[in-house]
Amino acid sequence: DLAYIPLVTCPILFMAPSNDFAGPMDNMTENWKKIASKVVAYTIAPHLNHRSIAETEVCEILWFEQYLKKAFSFPKTPELSVNLKTAGGVPRARVETDRAGEVVKVDIYYSVDPHCLTRFWRDAGAKKEGSAWVADCPVLSSEQPLYVYANVSYELKTDRTLCRGGKAPASFIISSREAMIFPDELKEAGVKATDKPSRMIDDFARGWQDWY
Repeated sequence: DLAYIPLVTCPILFMAPSNDFAGPMDNMTENWKKIASKVVAYTIAPHLNHRSIAETEVCEILWFEQYLKKAFSFPKTPELSVNLKTAGGVPRARVETDRAGEVVKVDIYYSVDPHCLTRFWRDAGAKKEGSAWVADCPVLSSEQPLYVYANVSYELKTDRTLCRGGKAPASFIISSREAMIFPDELKEAGVKATDKPSRMIDDFARGWQDWY
């Protein structure tokens, strides 16, 4: 990939689930640092392997509408940052969104599992703070890497039909770039292992939020 990635200049939409075996998100994150395209967007369905959800699938139609028909305008890629040097030693993720008035919700996901196929992306419970969305990402150990990414759901105001049939959803997802932070960086920043194992799998206070 590294041989041709610097030669890619067309608008690119990376459309894949978070745990895909064919196009691992970790590989894309590292390789695409050298991509020449000025316009790169991401739509990443959480928890899945090699399939999509309607909110990401509809983006393939919207992308072509923007660049072939000039009939749509994508929001800018959300800006994700992770602050490791917090008072309590707990990493804190922050997401800045484009077109704040059209945002339906923001989900910040993180994990400490280094294996990209078995990794469970934990929903950090993002909350609005001023113009941004923030969430704490407590870890079980500073000996494991930390992975973070965010999904911003935007209102989809017009009706469309998905490529595989069916009506388009009420919103579409634009994802941030993935942040990959390795153990030596966590230790140097003073990140502490504050999380603890729990026998509670889910209390379902948010319904089926993370069950697929």
